[in-house]
Amino acid sequence: MSRWFSLCLSLVVLCTLTALASEHRSSITPKVRPLDSVPNAVLKTRESSRYLPDRVIIKLIAGIRASSAARSLGVQSVDETLSSLGVSSVEAMFPPTMTSKEKGDVGLDRFYVARYSAPVDAFTASEQLSNLAEVQYAEPWFIYSVTANPDFTPNDPQYSQQYALTKMLVPQAWDVNQGDTSVVIGIVDSGVETGHTDLSANIWRNPGENGADGLGRDKRTNNVDDDGNGYVDDWQGWDFGGADYNNVVGDNNPNPFGSNTAHGTSVAGCASASTNNSIGVAGIGFKCRLLAVKTAADNDTRDNGLAYIIAGYQGITYAALMGADVINCSWGGSGGSQVEQDLINAATQQGSLVVVAAGNAGTSTPQYPAAYQNTISVASTGTTDTKSSFSSYGMTVDVAAPGENVRTTVYSQTYGGQYGTSFSSPNAAGVAGLIKAANPSFTPQQVGERLRVTADNINSSNPSYTDLLGKGRVNAWRALTENPPSLRGSNIVIRDSSGGNNNGNPEPNETIDVFVTFTNYLAPTTNANVTLTTSSPYLTITTGSYPVGVLGTLASRRNTATPFRVGIAAGVPSGHVATMKMILSDGTYSDFQWFTILINPTFQTHTINNVIVTMANNGRIGFADFPNNTQGRGFIYPATSDTNHLFEGGVIIGTSTTKLVNNVRNPSNVQDNDMLSRQIYQLTTPGIVSNQDGATVFSDSSAPTTNRIGIRVNQYSYEFGDVAHDDYVIVRYDVRNLTGAEITGLYVGQFYDWDIADYAQNRTAYDATRSLAYAWDASAPARPYIGMRALDSAAGVRGLLNTTSLTLDRAAKYSWISGGTGTAA
Repeated sequence: MSRWFSLCLSLVVLCTLTALASEHRSSITPKVRPLDSVPNAVLKTRESSRYLPDRVIIKLIAGIRASSAARSLGVQSVDETLSSLGVSSVEAMFPPTMTSKEKGDVGLDRFYVARYSAPVDAFTASEQLSNLAEVQYAEPWFIYSVTANPDFTPNDPQYSQQYALTKMLVPQAWDVNQGDTSVVIGIVDSGVETGHTDLSANIWRNPGENGADGLGRDKRTNNVDDDGNGYVDDWQGWDFGGADYNNVVGDNNPNPFGSNTAHGTSVAGCASASTNNSIGVAGIGFKCRLLAVKTAADNDTRDNGLAYIIAGYQGITYAALMGADVINCSWGGSGGSQVEQDLINAATQQGSLVVVAAGNAGTSTPQYPAAYQNTISVASTGTTDTKSSFSSYGMTVDVAAPGENVRTTVYSQTYGGQYGTSFSSPNAAGVAGLIKAANPSFTPQQVGERLRVTADNINSSNPSYTDLLGKGRVNAWRALTENPPSLRGSNIVIRDSSGGNNNGNPEPNETIDVFVTFTNYLAPTTNANVTLTTSSPYLTITTGSYPVGVLGTLASRRNTATPFRVGIAAGVPSGHVATMKMILSDGTYSDFQWFTILINPTFQTHTINNVIVTMANNGRIGFADFPNNTQGRGFIYPATSDTNHLFEGGVIIGTSTTKLVNNVRNPSNVQDNDMLSRQIYQLTTPGIVSNQDGATVFSDSSAPTTNRIGIRVNQYSYEFGDVAHDDYVIVRYDVRNLTGAEITGLYVGQFYDWDIADYAQNRTAYDATRSLAYAWDASAPARPYIGMRALDSAAGVRGLLNTTSLTLDRAAKYSWISGGTGTAA
């Protein structure tokens, strides 16, 4: 972060969407089968056969008269079952002119083909129909390869070592589609070895920078931006990291510099190594092209000998603008950013699906960019579909894919087995490339949803992670042969206007309304419904069902007239995060989506004048959830800019180097949590003192005993709306001694970590005449100057240089608040 002063803040609730559950399929069990009388007959199973996903063949028993119409057979039981499957047509399998010529007694006139839209496997649909008294049997419509092989087997010599492909039914998928050279998968990573013998044939070449220019020169090296995209000679991608991470200057060589930037080469091989070329390994994308985007610096070995991704979002944007259909990001970390989310959104609008590794933290803590909207987050599984020990999981994960011992290309000119969600992600991205090749008109969201909703349910292999590994493990063959609906909720809004005090915050004894927009990305629904559930003991759902009904492809509907309604208990604790789950269904189609609601929030945001600032109930200012900083809005000035300038702020109170309490960061880079409040932050508009008054009470009772002072603090905040006073907010602390002894030498201070524009260029100063400490960006003097001053006496100030050597223990904090005005600590 930047230079520091003092301060801390509150909380904003993010609703996150994630994954679905698919169903287990069983073999059909018809009453009568022609093969029943054949000894040792091996019946087809879902796993051993290929079949069209949206139709079944029905044979009626002898003597049943049918009168097939557009969507019915004229047989009540059959028609009712077909209706539940979303029947779209029923036709005789053979025309009457042919069945009339039948010489045997098979009964060709009793065969019918029913097509349906429900997301039901054809084996399951056949079983349902076979159980009807009027049906002799029903089966899927089986299909076959033109070769004798059960599925496409490439001639790559290491293919047999690639269990991940078999696990995801990729060879079966290749029977349907083998990708296309027009489909581009962007590899935004540390670098891609474009000359690797098993990658080079699939490397994307920029048509605007490849070949000869008007003067007969090689456009790859003519030092001219021939395609006018702002990148000179980017004929096979671009290097955004450059040679030196201290002086980032891009170039047109996206190749690794050495082993520190080799990661992307292995990622690229998973997504789309050259396949069926008698060399090395097979890549899932098969014919799909690889756009190499290097976003790490050549000289960077800071991350355990590996290079950091320092320009990942620039790389994403470049890949999207250059036409990548899928962009893989096998990197990430904690904490979100509006800039990054905006760039993800831009890439999506440009036509790119962003596929991201869920992370290797082994926890449910969201990682970014995986947790951003408009991404597909991929967790890791192994050979038995169990979650990899290292893999992150949780409500923001969309799918899983093999990420253990994944055989792939390795820098330089070799191969190896790789571990991590870094390799789960490109496995999924390769399948996304196949989906796009088979469905060129699909939007990025449709590609992602087809990938997600056709994944295999693996809850039974992961009982401790039920519905926390997304929809399940990616299944390439299902992704190319099935087309279920895909309902997703978005724009979730919580209101307390009808059953509360209309302050926008869910609070005890209120009834809140939950509004959601539902969009169907794939096949039309027939009778869809959404049910809201929760695991929170403090919530009671009084209206928990919304009938979506029929919703066409890419159509949306909002529950404006019939919102979900939820009652909040009187005893709900402050800052309670309630987990909500929507169950989406349409006949046999089933899906789910998680989101959270912050109940009885511990923070409020002043918004009445030109300063937008969040106050938490425990003395933090800006955000309540350091370092994620999603709970609150920080410190925004001017209000019209929506630009936050504060990373962390909070109060520090102490009498000595040990008797000191605070709620700002410590040497472990987490915040001390010494202040306890059992109240919400109360915001009143209009207020008694100002146009908007805030108040809370907290004590130091949660501090370690050796550090506790024994105080209670009443905090007040005031914001005025008139023009003469609309550029500041006043914060007041009334400190009370709760002990039986006198407290002497008490200092109270605020800590602020400002991020004004370029935080590396932030400076601090002190104006003694005005008792005013202030900070600004030295590289952009037109940016805001932000200051603080004590209103009743001269204040000391310390400008702290944020470096790895800065001490953050209690002794150092006491020196900050007691040492008067000083320079960098």
